[in-house]
Parts: sequence; structure tokens; C-alpha cells
Amino acid sequence: KVNELEKGIEGLQSPIVKFIEPIVLDLLKRVGAENGDIVFFGADKAKVVNDAMGALRVKIGHDLKLSTCEWAPLWVVDFPMFEYDENENRYVAAHHPFTSPNLEDVDKLLSDPAHCYSRAYDLVLNGYELLSGSIRIHDQKLQEKVFEAIGMTLEEAHEKFSWFMDAFQYGTPPHGGVGIGLERLTMILAGTDNIRDVVAFPKTASASDLMAQAPSPVDPAQLKELGIETK
Repeated sequence: KVNELEKGIEGLQSPIVKFIEPIVLDLLKRVGAENGDIVFFGADKAKVVNDAMGALRVKIGHDLKLSTCEWAPLWVVDFPMFEYDENENRYVAAHHPFTSPNLEDVDKLLSDPAHCYSRAYDLVLNGYELLSGSIRIHDQKLQEKVFEAIGMTLEEAHEKFSWFMDAFQYGTPPHGGVGIGLERLTMILAGTDNIRDVVAFPKTASASDLMAQAPSPVDPAQLKELGIETK
């Protein structure tokens, strides 16, 4: 917190000031801090910081009622094409591997995957995601290149997605789509922030459906047909 900026370090209130003393005044200057301001920042990998600061921004916005209008629609574009998986030590598709990259990023798919962006899009209303979709890849060579970028060989791609890869031989037109969250839209229109208020048959915390009395016991004959044994 900035109590008295004119006093320099002595005018700041924070337990971490002593750890960032060489840069703190420059930091305050860059953000245009004034007396009475609170400056939030994070230090970690970009995704960790972005997720944490994004959640904090939403929380503060709701608590201080900073919404400026009743309806605030927003298209979100230029999503990252890939994200790095620490467990597998490789890049994976951020949306799914059939999402088309931005055309200007095609030449960077193998050399600079961290800075490639996709033709995916979300429509957000008042902070809630209403729909999500993407333009799909319709070129076989480009699809193979994306698979290579996520560490999949051409043989693996054809083994796992042969039906998909073979379809390219017959001509695939440019195409895309969206999945609409009708329940979220209904929730906003109903003026509630709890989606369970508008779901016809909401599940309990244990995933039980009280109206349909599900899940129900499975007939042993069905388990035998599927080769499933209970223990």
C-alpha cells in the first residue's frame, strides 16, 4: 500500500518491500501509483500469475461493484495455440489439436510454439462464458504440422485419428462452430449467479440426480456384456 509516496520506501506498507527495494520505486512509477493506492502483482510463471491476477481482478470488481453497465458482452480471441505440460515435458493443444492456428503463425508452429495463437474464440457476457468454439483445420499438411508440434509422429496421428486424416483426401471445406451454454445464458437472464437455480434436474455434490434417482444399480448382465467386473 502507498501511504506517502514522497517518503520513498518509508512511505510504503508491505511485508515484501524489503525484498524488492531496488525496484519498488521504479515499479510504482511505471504503474502511476499515488497516495492511497494498493498495487497488486505476482511473481511466477506467466500462466500462474495471469490466472491468479485475473481471479483477483474479478473478485475486486464484484466486491466494489465496478460493473459499468447491465450487459457487457465481450469476444475473446487470439487464444494461445499451445500450452506447456510440465508433467509430459512437451507442448499440448490449448483448445484441441484440430483448432486452426492463426495463418500468420503457421511458420512458427515448430520453431516457436509458445508464441503461436489459434483461431479459437469465446463469447463472454458479464464475466460468464456463453459460448466457445474455433475454426477447424481443413488442410492435411497443416494438421500434420500441428500434430508434430505437440510431439505426435505422423504414424501415431494416423493410428489414433485415421478416420479423420483419411477424410482430408476427399476435400474438407473451411468450417468452424460453437458450443452454446444455454443454462449460463438463462442464469444471467434470470438475475441469479447460481446455475443450479435454472437447471431442470441439478445434480448433488456427489453427482446424484434426485429427480431421476440416478445413478441406479447396473444389471449384472450389462456388466458381463461390457466385460466389466465389480470388486
